[in-house]
Amino acid sequence: MTYFIEVTEYQTYANAEADFHFSYNANSGGGQSFLGGMFSNDKGKLSSPTILDGCVGIFKIVYKNANGKEIGILLDDINGKYEIKPRGTGSSSMKLSVGTKLESSSKLISSFFMLPSTCAIKNPANLDVSILSSNNFWLQSMWLKCDIPDASKLVYLLPKDFVFCGGCNKDKQGNGRYFKLEAEKRIQDIISLSENAERLPEELGQYINSFSDIYLGKASFNYEDCVNATKQIMILLAKEYPAEYSGIEDPLPFLKSLMTRLSLRRKNIDASYSGKYKDYLSVVQVKPFLLLAGISGTGKSRIVREFAFKSCPKYLQDKAGTTPGNYCMIEVKPNWHDSTELLGYYSRLGKAGYQFTKFVKFLVKAKMFPNVPFFVCLDEMNLAPVEQYFAEILSILETRKHPKNVETGEVDMETVKTEPIIDAQYFRELAEMPHVKNTQTGESFSSNLTDRDIYLKLFGMDTESDIDKKVSNRTDLTTEGLELPDNVVIIGTVNMDDTTHQFSRKVIDRAMTIEMNGGNLRNMFGGSKNLEYLPESEQKKWQNAFIRRYVSADEVLDAHPDVAEELTEKLPTKLEEINLALKGTPFVVSYRVLNELTIMVGVMLDEGMDLDEAVAASVNNILLMKILPRVEGDAEMFAMSREYKAKAGVSYDNRLEWLKDIAPDIKESSAEAASENDDTEEKTGTVKECQQTAKEKIQEMIDRLNNQEFTRFWP
Repeated sequence: MTYFIEVTEYQTYANAEADFHFSYNANSGGGQSFLGGMFSNDKGKLSSPTILDGCVGIFKIVYKNANGKEIGILLDDINGKYEIKPRGTGSSSMKLSVGTKLESSSKLISSFFMLPSTCAIKNPANLDVSILSSNNFWLQSMWLKCDIPDASKLVYLLPKDFVFCGGCNKDKQGNGRYFKLEAEKRIQDIISLSENAERLPEELGQYINSFSDIYLGKASFNYEDCVNATKQIMILLAKEYPAEYSGIEDPLPFLKSLMTRLSLRRKNIDASYSGKYKDYLSVVQVKPFLLLAGISGTGKSRIVREFAFKSCPKYLQDKAGTTPGNYCMIEVKPNWHDSTELLGYYSRLGKAGYQFTKFVKFLVKAKMFPNVPFFVCLDEMNLAPVEQYFAEILSILETRKHPKNVETGEVDMETVKTEPIIDAQYFRELAEMPHVKNTQTGESFSSNLTDRDIYLKLFGMDTESDIDKKVSNRTDLTTEGLELPDNVVIIGTVNMDDTTHQFSRKVIDRAMTIEMNGGNLRNMFGGSKNLEYLPESEQKKWQNAFIRRYVSADEVLDAHPDVAEELTEKLPTKLEEINLALKGTPFVVSYRVLNELTIMVGVMLDEGMDLDEAVAASVNNILLMKILPRVEGDAEMFAMSREYKAKAGVSYDNRLEWLKDIAPDIKESSAEAASENDDTEEKTGTVKECQQTAKEKIQEMIDRLNNQEFTRFWP
């Protein structure tokens, strides 16, 4: 019931002077619709509905579009032109006459909003299942405005709200229960679905587009077409997703959930991209903090710029084509020993106030464009001790969660919240005018700055026309502070040599690590073309590729209920096997790794992998990206006593041999095989570039241990 908010009384107009209203009496024959109260005429004077006697009433739905402009849609249909007549002798109320060719206004309004007049498949058992009960669901009341065109017998009835009820909608005391429809939100969400309808099954997208076309003025309202479209949407959903959609409830919430799921699948990205970038894209969807490690000159920082170029929209592109507006390079210095260089600090010297850094300003900018991925490249990240200057960010990353909607109590899967990085008081101080005092309190005058105002102030700009109006009007920065925006990806590049600091297990445990030690040298040629802006259609594909759906393992289970039981059994078992091999060392893993392993499996299931394939690929990645980078030591560290080997029932020479045996055998997935052009590869004679598997990496570590009596993940 996402779009229905329960209200205590259907008379939302009861205390208004101009209380012109519609009410529906379900107990009078086939149901009568009445007009009562008083409305303001064109001269601002109150008028009785009796002056509408003999007129023809047509409903007109008015809503504000994304830019705040009012749009009016006439429900000018042969089924919805109602003659207005007196309710009875001496009555000041009027009624909307429903003839044999007319539908009730309740059904007419419901059809406009993609609400079924009856359920498509079967009836709900009770109100908690759905308020859309067959023959028992109706529009109870509306508070109206009245528009009477000059010299016309037409009357436009403009609803200000919509309150629904139903015969089964009783509480335990037998009192009626009423639900107000979030009409404007519903229209905007249907339009949003239509804008991305290509991701849905074709027939489903066509029906959704038919509603969007009406809302956008591209098509006229037709009652029968809307009724049929709603019915077909419900039937298609129940047929295609029987385990998730019953055919009873409002189809729109499920459509939104389905769209979110489909938008995360990266099948829209060209196959030529998927091979090179597959690992990076999978990891970003698990966590927005990556470490790219390897020898100097392998393109670690370059690939971050590539992502920015590919996903940068036109309004953020620079004229020179060198630095995308969604990219920020932060050069780490060896003398960074606290977070002030990254997060800023409060200074009382000179012009007192908070000193906002390049990094913080970039996060504020990212907040202004939530649908665009923003990339922070921390270059040479381990030139300074990461635990010292990056501690706050490491902690903030662990507070990410999908918040609950205050009004509905449902989890908002499209929003991710964190604890604040920068306190709200520092942004409020930007609005203070120290030289203008309140004469009563003596305090500095303060203006109410929106998030957009603060963004413009921090960047010294006068205006910015490409920020969405809803985003512009928010005041999150001055009320909640600066959180880590979910569209920000932080990528650190690191060289593991004698000139840098080693990573602690705390850092590795909170990051996803990808090793880059060079590949096929011939692939360097032509690489400059990857640092160019793409056409708009390609940009959107890349923007979608960086959307993260999951924050917790439970969300994966909810999204894939058909395999949830298997996941809760298989994934802990895999990690328990790994921990058994590492028992007695400081390298065992726990809940955080299991959570991220589950999310990675969810991402791969969304891509179309089967369960076993997804589990094997994810365990391989978790070994390479989170477990093995923590592992280092001499021969004594990995040795096992005879007693332990006997107890565990194994005969391996050391723990690494055991771990290698546990690591999955990775073969090319069926999805990848279908997208590869092997013939072309053979003809050109190029060498296929592959990421090292966990088995191969462990063998490399074993060889190093045998040769040097010491081993670690890093070369």
